[in-house]
Amino acid sequence: MDSMKCGIRTATIATLLVWPAFASKADHQLPDVAVRTELGDFQFKNMAIHQTGVPGYTRASHFSGDIENRTDHPWLWIDFKVSMADRKGVSINWHANAFSYRKGFAKGATEHFDYVLTGSLDVASLAVSSVGVGIGLVGAKYTITMTAPSVSESPRYEDDVLAVVFKTSEAQLDFTLKNKTGDPLKIDWNQFAFVDADGKSMKVIHGGVKLADKGASLPPTIIPPGANIDEMVAPSEYVSFVGGVAAGWRHRPIFPDFPAAARLKGKTFSVFMPVEANGIVKNYMFTLKVSDVSPE
Repeated sequence: MDSMKCGIRTATIATLLVWPAFASKADHQLPDVAVRTELGDFQFKNMAIHQTGVPGYTRASHFSGDIENRTDHPWLWIDFKVSMADRKGVSINWHANAFSYRKGFAKGATEHFDYVLTGSLDVASLAVSSVGVGIGLVGAKYTITMTAPSVSESPRYEDDVLAVVFKTSEAQLDFTLKNKTGDPLKIDWNQFAFVDADGKSMKVIHGGVKLADKGASLPPTIIPPGANIDEMVAPSEYVSFVGGVAAGWRHRPIFPDFPAAARLKGKTFSVFMPVEANGIVKNYMFTLKVSDVSPE
């Protein structure tokens, strides 16, 4: 079987606040907390709440510690939800991204945190009331097989007209196609279709097409005798423009990361590809199956 990988490699970021050497410091140590996920645990450790500053002046309260990735996987993105309150039940309000690692969290890595607590606080009375995962993404490794027009342990097909090999990536399906005949082959992209894992048939965009033209009529591709083409397709309905401050084009993933990837195991998707040779159109319906999917 061919194994296809989806996801991107990322680096980690740590935030560290440095304070003057003459500042006084009073620590309130907190117990370690294990944060459980379906793929293993993260450990919040070495946690403390402390005050820094010069006695007699305004003093800042800080919550610091380390987070260790004890899972068996690197995480592409993970947000932790940390709740803290004092003995009166007064909650601490965090900055929105206080415990967000959106540039990755490597397997076995430890990240340090140090955040300023707002308000007038009784430091000695504070405690972590709960820690959980808000959003977590881990790369997915897909194993793809073919079920039609022939059964194959790899996503490839060959006859006397063409040879084609498919490869997955997060937001598109790549393929290499070889013309085995002595005549040109023509692919009509306006008849080409992608059927997703939910059975929905959609028009496609392919390499070189502007996203703004996703609904327009597309010219055909001609493949000379004996030549290869490297192409990609994506369902046009999976591409949309989002306005606002972060305006831009967004691609809904065909092959998402974990945990969304788990639902695709055992599912099939298809590519309808009409190919014309010598004025005769042959309709190919390639059906591919997600035989297995696992975290990277």
